[in-house]
Amino acid sequence: MTSMHDGAAKELSVGSGHSTSKRLFEDQTVSASVVFLYVAAGLVSHLPKYRLTIEKNQQLKVNLMLLDELRSVSSLDQLTGVLAANKLWVACHLVLLSLLTLWALTSRSSSSTSTPRPSRKPDSKMTPDPVKLDSPKDTPFTPQELSQFDGSDPSKPIYVAIKGIVFDVSSKRDVYGPGGSYHVFAGKDGSKGLGKSSLKPEDAVPDYSSLSQEELKVLDDWVAFFKKRYNIIGKVVQS
Repeated sequence: MTSMHDGAAKELSVGSGHSTSKRLFEDQTVSASVVFLYVAAGLVSHLPKYRLTIEKNQQLKVNLMLLDELRSVSSLDQLTGVLAANKLWVACHLVLLSLLTLWALTSRSSSSTSTPRPSRKPDSKMTPDPVKLDSPKDTPFTPQELSQFDGSDPSKPIYVAIKGIVFDVSSKRDVYGPGGSYHVFAGKDGSKGLGKSSLKPEDAVPDYSSLSQEELKVLDDWVAFFKKRYNIIGKVVQS
């Protein structure tokens, strides 16, 4: 008898537990629906009575007449009662509202990403003004003559030669003049040093035959740079 009573008590306890869990789940579901639709009811409470009709495929019509009842709700308890009596309506429209919200967010995101933003204009401070250069000249200079234009005499221009091409760099006297960071190349052809990116006096020589392919590319870049920035006033010739 005791075991039977114990078994019955356990079954009653389990059944009661299932019933309580089921009621708790239903209460939580209704509560979530209440919060969601209470906000919706507040939004539509300021609008005229609408009859939303959705026609799709075979003229399927969904009449949202229950919005009228929501508009007349004045307390949370009344709203709970209305929703409890229309569980199917609540479930269907929660799904509908979720789909509409997802569609709206997706559409907005795709439209914002598909619209290209206008490109930013380059900063004029970072873009140097184009240099207006004179027509190239082919005045011959021997190495001895070229050495007179190393900036030591302030009355004379400063010349730098690269691959036999003589450039007038007087506009950058602070760079190529005495005390300047590139003064080692002034008044001479220092092609090898430019290709090696070396400021050593022993590398500032015209013979660049020992340069690697990568260093030759660097040297060509220097020539291209000088041609855009400085006037060509001659070429180096052997005496």
